Amino acid sequence: MIQNLKEIYERQALQERYETSKALFECKMSEGSPVGVHVIKMMGYIQTLEKLGFALNDELAIDVVLQSLPDSFNQFVLNFNLNEINKTLPQLLGMLRTAEGNMKKDGSKAVLMVREAKEKGKKLRTKNPGSTIKMAVNRVSDISSPHFKRSYVCFDALKRGWKEGCKPIMGLDGCFLKGPFKGVLLGAVGRDGNDQMYPIAWIVTEGESTDSWSWFLILVSTDLGMKDGFGYTIISDQHKDLEVAINDILPRVEHRNCARHARKKWTKAFQGLHATSDIVDNNMCEAFIYSIIEARYKSIITMLEEIRVKIMTRIVEKRQFISTWKYNYGILIKKKFDVIKKDNVSWRMVWNREGGCEVKKGRKQYLVNLNEKTCSCRRWQLCGIPCQHACCAIWHTDGVSDDYLHSCYLKDTYIKAYSYALQPKNGFHDWKKSGIEAVLPPIEREMPGRPKKNRRKAKDEPKN
Repeated sequence: MIQNLKEIYERQALQERYETSKALFECKMSEGSPVGVHVIKMMGYIQTLEKLGFALNDELAIDVVLQSLPDSFNQFVLNFNLNEINKTLPQLLGMLRTAEGNMKKDGSKAVLMVREAKEKGKKLRTKNPGSTIKMAVNRVSDISSPHFKRSYVCFDALKRGWKEGCKPIMGLDGCFLKGPFKGVLLGAVGRDGNDQMYPIAWIVTEGESTDSWSWFLILVSTDLGMKDGFGYTIISDQHKDLEVAINDILPRVEHRNCARHARKKWTKAFQGLHATSDIVDNNMCEAFIYSIIEARYKSIITMLEEIRVKIMTRIVEKRQFISTWKYNYGILIKKKFDVIKKDNVSWRMVWNREGGCEVKKGRKQYLVNLNEKTCSCRRWQLCGIPCQHACCAIWHTDGVSDDYLHSCYLKDTYIKAYSYALQPKNGFHDWKKSGIEAVLPPIEREMPGRPKKNRRKAKDEPKN
């Protein structure tokens, strides 16, 4: 009897698998219908097949979903495949919803093509293998010449240095271009072991929008292997388009709003401990923008070249800077640590001889565990530097405070961040023609803000 029931169940499962797979592969989205409802329906079929023992891997599942989309999503599919984007189904759903919103908002019939920046990009990748150089162009019609739309740069030396020697935190911000071609430069900037900026990637684009931020985040997250964002932290201002892009591309990332731009009160009580940082400002992006302030007045290619040279020389300078360290950690970290150490003088400690301590001052009292490197104030866990309560406990137990610093601040970790160099390349005169159609300058667009009436004066010209 049990055998008969087993055979009946197996036949029913086979029939259900056949019907579900047929429904999945025949499922097509009609033009104009909501993409979210369609993709969620297909995800239901895929999950049912997985329960029946016929699981589709992520690549095949995404291919099936993309093949079911109508013609209006052809450029999205082209963009997705040419960039070799590695995403899960929920992340693909978020990207499709963003693309759908952009199409409704813009109502544009422009054809978007993604291609490599052949002349410049090929030369850079030849000298710096593993780097990502991409360019998007815009065609008004199928037969019109391509116009520059946006370009993305992420050198292999920077992405490897960030992964191996920096905290898993980055700031996102943008600035206007002041040269002959207007637009915006968006940047992703990390923080090294001396709490200084660490540029990771940047793009030149037509403006800040959900589409441009999504394009940037897709490429950055793919280069850095961030997947859905779990275990990473992003700091930015409260730009609505950026917030939408972050929620769609990196739904599990910890997103902190810069305290300068946040109108509501902020607290460290809910900050994640993985970033080893309690910062709530975006000063690292401001520092990067300030460092390229003169380059922003140049043409696009010249500006990108100057940024590359600045990054190349900066890596050399940071390697030389390490030789000035008198301790096993950076100069800026020492200044912070010295202030904390002075504050522990007025605290007294009660020790249980097993690593647990009570640190008191007046009516205030905190619990410190030296074995687990924790304090109930949470500052030690948040930033990786022993707080004043921990320093008090370490001093009373005859320990050395420097031994309790997080490894992200140590010299060995700092060296890893700058251990990869950018390789030099030949000038414009030696660039080989790629053979592709020439890309025209960006289409002129009206920038936000009140137009200037007065002539722009030169730097050496009197102001009055």
